[in-house]
Amino acid sequence: MSSPKRVIVLGATGSIGTSCCDILKGHPDRYVPVLLSAYSNERKLAELSASFNNVPSLLISRDGEEALHRMITDTDADIVVNGIAGSPGLRFSRTALESGKDLALANKETIVMAGPLIRNIARKKRQKNSSGRFRTRSRFFPSGSAWDNGGLRSNPDRFGRSVPHLGP
Repeated sequence: MSSPKRVIVLGATGSIGTSCCDILKGHPDRYVPVLLSAYSNERKLAELSASFNNVPSLLISRDGEEALHRMITDTDADIVVNGIAGSPGLRFSRTALESGKDLALANKETIVMAGPLIRNIARKKRQKNSSGRFRTRSRFFPSGSAWDNGGLRSNPDRFGRSVPHLGP
């Protein structure tokens, strides 16, 4: 069996982040969190960090955005789950890809505002080191499933379009 994927969870105290953390807890043999971030919910972030043996965490409202950019870049991780809502998530998506990490994106604004830019960064990084993959989906972790060996599966949505799907 391979070693667990190292995961950074951005927006860990929001609905996407807490769902992601629940999945990480359910699959400790496959995934290990290496960094959690939140904007202002210090109490919930501390609780999440403690539940993962005090994994490093960063509170953006206290530590600043630049500190999070440095932590994303400097932390040894395989994948960054970006659950930061709205346009603020774009900058962190870019940092994740530029640092050679895979990106699991849970906000549409990054694609709406800068889809070609993000895809181009991911493509360039993939050519250099086979990493920097970009993943997005409209429904995050349906039915409580986890990533399937870091890959994507495609499922039709209610309109019959192919929708990227993480999990079995």
